[in-house]
This record gives sequence, structure tokens and C-alpha cells, in this order.
Amino acid sequence: MVYCLTRFGNVYVLHLPERRRREPVIIEDQTLAEDLVTRNRRIIQMHNAGSDLNAPASMQPLLLSSASSFTPLYIAVSDLTSAKNLVFCNGNLYQIWRNATCTVTLHLVGGSHRRIEEDEIFVLKYNPRRRPCWDAVADLGGYSVFVGRSNAVSMHAEGVPGLKGNCVYWIGGRGRDQGMVFDMGTGKSTPCLPSTAGVVPGPLQCTFCWYFPREVVNNCNTNELGVYGTGARVRAQRSQDMSQ
Repeated sequence: MVYCLTRFGNVYVLHLPERRRREPVIIEDQTLAEDLVTRNRRIIQMHNAGSDLNAPASMQPLLLSSASSFTPLYIAVSDLTSAKNLVFCNGNLYQIWRNATCTVTLHLVGGSHRRIEEDEIFVLKYNPRRRPCWDAVADLGGYSVFVGRSNAVSMHAEGVPGLKGNCVYWIGGRGRDQGMVFDMGTGKSTPCLPSTAGVVPGPLQCTFCWYFPREVVNNCNTNELGVYGTGARVRAQRSQDMSQ
């Protein structure tokens, strides 16, 4: 399955049909009278005896009704946050929204107001048993999310030098290309490499993508630490490495 996210925060699931690997067909009961054309026809029929190899993919909404997706506040916020990403983190599905335009004040029903700062980030967690199903959260359970140009990944932050949990790392917009970190506890974004007191500031260091060193990246063919691994798995692997 492929999860797709629209600019309004609606999630669709692309279901790809399961295609079985074709195995060689051996016909042991071939008679001398059977010609080559008949034999090939029998092989084709045996190959196609399984699932439909030409079955089409199907697209379905994650939720049948978009009205049950968000509260009225986040329906309004959705129109302003043009930068949206999906990410799986510790077995849960999240949306990361960022206001990539300018500071704006929302006028809500009942006369209340909500100021949305430029580059303000919202983290919404999916809970299918709750209505609305998407709601903002204040932490990621010790994980951090790295938002790239087109996708996002999560990593358990405990014990990783220079990495802070419950944060969203993103790349500044409007041509700045600066690595930024949003702290979910304070609700503020700051540069990943803050300026040092007494040092004349130079040109901003460009950030085009997030690179994960080998010792903290998940590799399907090894037992290295995982970007998508659980905190317990990360701690167990580090303990094992220290004991060697």
C-alpha cells in the first residue's frame, strides 16, 4: 500500500495488487502426439491459474468522510499550511504541517482568534477510534522527525549526539535552505547550527537534504540501528555494541 497526502490534509491509500512470482512450469505427461503449439498453450494456462497478473491498482480514502478528519480549527489551519508530509513514527501515522507563507490571524466561529506564525509547525496524530481522527499532539514519544524535500523519516533520539527528541527537523523555505529544528515543547523553530557569541555571522549553511550516518540508519540487510526502529530496539542494540 502507498499512502498519499493531498494539500488539504486528506489521506488516500493506493492498494497495489499482489503479483505472484512466476515459477517454471514442467509438463511431465506430454504425449508424442502433442504438437508444440498445444504444449505451449497448456503452459500458458497453467501460468495464469493463479491471481490476476493484470489486476488494476485501486485508490481509496483513508476516511470515508472528510468531516470527521479534523476539528474546525485545523480545517481552517489546513488551508494555510501548504507544506504537508506524512510519516510513520513508532507504529503511528502522523501529519506534519508547516505554514510556509506568512503570519496570519484566523477568525474562528464564536469570535475567537488564532494567530498562525510564519513557519509554525503542527504535528497531528492519526487515531482511527477517535472523532475527529486527526488531532494535534505535543510530543512524539522521544522520537524526532526529519522533513526533507519530498518525504519524511523518524528516528529515536535517545543517545544520538546532537539530536533532541520531540522535535521536527526541517529545511528553511524561500531560498534560505537552512537546517531548522522545531521544538514541540516550546513551539519555536531555531537554526540547527545557532550563531556563536562574538563570531561575525557569515553566509548561511545550505541544507539540501538530511543525511543519516551509517551507524544510525536502518538497513534491511544488517542489524544496524534503525530510523524506524523502536526505542527499546535502539537501546538494546547500543548495549550489545558496548559489550563487544
